[in-house]
Amino acid sequence: MIQNEEAMKIYRKWEQDGRPTCDHTRFDQELYLGSKTDDHVCLDCGNDFSKKEMQAIIAARSTSTAVGDESAVG
Repeated sequence: MIQNEEAMKIYRKWEQDGRPTCDHTRFDQELYLGSKTDDHVCLDCGNDFSKKEMQAIIAARSTSTAVGDESAVG
């Protein structure tokens, strides 16, 4: 789990780096003042997502990987 303050540090660094494209490959549940929120934070860019948004990102990545794997095979 990641504290909101730490997530904001990651986000500010990502902004300072020019907001490069992020594939959102690593998530962690966000804490605010020690309590869980319903959000999940990308550990690469610091953006926060609802659980539903995070699941959609992961599903889309899985689908595109599966499609890529199928085309490589056949």
